[in-house]
Amino acid sequence: MKNIMVIAMQLVLCLSLSASNINTTPNNCDWTASNLNETLNLYDKVYNHLAADFWIVKTTEEGLETLIQFHESGRIDWISYAKKSKVTNTYNAWHLDFCSEKTPFLTLKKEGETTEQCFKLERTCDGIVLTNYKTKENIILEKKSAKEVAVIKAVKISLAGNWSNATYPFDISKNRKGNGTRKAMKTAYLKMVFQRDGTYFKKYGSEKMHLIEKGTWEISRNGQFVFMENNGKISVAKVQHLDLDEMVLEWQLDHPQNTDFSTTVKSFVFIR
Repeated sequence: MKNIMVIAMQLVLCLSLSASNINTTPNNCDWTASNLNETLNLYDKVYNHLAADFWIVKTTEEGLETLIQFHESGRIDWISYAKKSKVTNTYNAWHLDFCSEKTPFLTLKKEGETTEQCFKLERTCDGIVLTNYKTKENIILEKKSAKEVAVIKAVKISLAGNWSNATYPFDISKNRKGNGTRKAMKTAYLKMVFQRDGTYFKKYGSEKMHLIEKGTWEISRNGQFVFMENNGKISVAKVQHLDLDEMVLEWQLDHPQNTDFSTTVKSFVFIR
């Protein structure tokens, strides 16, 4: 019965989206445009166009950046970022469906939620317009060229290695319910190990407690963010500075059970 309901909802969506295209003016930059690979079917054209590039959301909100990258695995990084604010990852999964030969729509899912958001996909000469099926809200995506493979490789090589935080890594706060402690913990430390095989170790703690987090890491296609995945949860840090002996990450530490080792968003200075 549940599957029948899902199929029925998709059918209604397809009919609605197909009907909305009847009076659409032809667009030389639509999904059938010749500048996309003509050897591919429409599904693969759309899929490859999304997955091969780096995207930003056009916004009038000052100081806010939203960066998007689609992965072939079905993962999506929808990164919203403002200075001194936590980097948030709005959606974590994506897939494509088609209502007709010319009507693609994008389905996005948030981590921990069962419901999905559905968007009609329209390609323009400047990028892509996403139209939310329920709210009719438009989101305009602009294509940004990903950094050259050689540049990303160089960033990975520069990040790889052992790093130690150069200052007190955690927060000091008088708020008992907030992150941090009321006074500095003795011999507090934070160390990062980024290995060339794509795994990382985060070692942190104090004289009374020693913690280790293991996971995988990668660089965003624009070379500005580090993604660290641990047990399905992704932490995102912005690379503010990187050279041979020093690295500065704008980041927020988050320990689910112990706020002593959680922080607000701040700049972490690491040295080798």
